[in-house]
Amino acid sequence: MRSWRWTHSVFPLGAALVVFGLVAGCDNSIVPYAETTRHFAIFGFLDADRDTQYMRIEATRPFSDIENGVLEIATVTTTQLSDGQVITWRGSTIDLEDGGRGLLYTAFFRPKPGHAYQVAARRADGATSYATTTVPDLRQVEVEGATRTFAGTYEQAIEIDGVSRRPETIIMNYDVASSVGAPPIKITLDYDVFGVPNSIGGWRISVRLTRDKQRIHSRLSLDPGHLIGLHDVSMTLRLLSNDWPPIGSNENFTNVVDGFGFFGSAATHSIQWRIDSQVVAGLGFDDRQKSDVGGG
Repeated sequence: MRSWRWTHSVFPLGAALVVFGLVAGCDNSIVPYAETTRHFAIFGFLDADRDTQYMRIEATRPFSDIENGVLEIATVTTTQLSDGQVITWRGSTIDLEDGGRGLLYTAFFRPKPGHAYQVAARRADGATSYATTTVPDLRQVEVEGATRTFAGTYEQAIEIDGVSRRPETIIMNYDVASSVGAPPIKITLDYDVFGVPNSIGGWRISVRLTRDKQRIHSRLSLDPGHLIGLHDVSMTLRLLSNDWPPIGSNENFTNVVDGFGFFGSAATHSIQWRIDSQVVAGLGFDDRQKSDVGGG
């Protein structure tokens, strides 16, 4: 196992923008039900990369409160289950595509990775819809040693424990210098290979080092034989909580108790490691990595 470290970082990827578009009120697809035991439709997610959280909530039975100038049709709270801290959301009216009015709820806090939160919408008579989500975290990461394939290319596997869902975004970051004495610049490469589940309920990602090196040369418009200095390598992951709808699920998916809709969470993390010097040389880089990137 190679030395590595991971950090939670702000990374303004819009991977969950499909849900966020609904949260922001671009579309009002909620049809009120005359008789139902499900009280509210909730659409939103907690984003550990932001200080402001957003959520759409609609009553499943018609209410005239919005037209009468009353913004709150529900008391909306989020409870951090580990310590019982309660945060109250504030509602404001928004214009919908169909010409009607809707409610966008806002709260000012940053969820903590690894912590579970319950959001609840409560009507004046006590009827409540709620959902629970655990913000994705990196509990344990193993960076395996790089290997050379039968085709002569280098790859390196990353095993992530506790992440059973495909990362929503993977970006490789390489700090490289195009010549001796030149300051390093960061090259970011979007990954189109998201990995596969491993045998212990986690996720396995294959870093294609040789392909990345070729992409770096192309990005810098350098000849393939040009010697580039490698200073640092890391991976940025945008993770979605395990309660997000499965890929290909239908529109009837919901994780809201006594309600409709979906509520989840997302977070971005970074893993940094050092590639073995012999592999760096085999790739055709000049090894300028730090001797140890630390741990924890």
